[in-house]
Amino acid sequence: MGKKKKQQDKRPWCYYCERIFLDEAQLVQHQRSKHFKCPECPKKLNTAQGLWTHCNQVHKISITEVPYAQEGRGGMDIEIFGMAG
Repeated sequence: MGKKKKQQDKRPWCYYCERIFLDEAQLVQHQRSKHFKCPECPKKLNTAQGLWTHCNQVHKISITEVPYAQEGRGGMDIEIFGMAG
């Protein structure tokens, strides 16, 4: 009779704000509505690079960081979609 080993939490989490979700579909929905939403129009993109491209081409504005990201995690150079990236 030994101690049970703790299993690591394998639920998906948001790279930008570290929020934990029940499944990856909820994570992707969160990222699109919170981190990849255009500040000028209601469009929701799939990636930070998509948001940057949209804002640059359509609205002629430059975005340098992912909105609502924790400090040090808002860079546009990392391509993240859901848990992939």
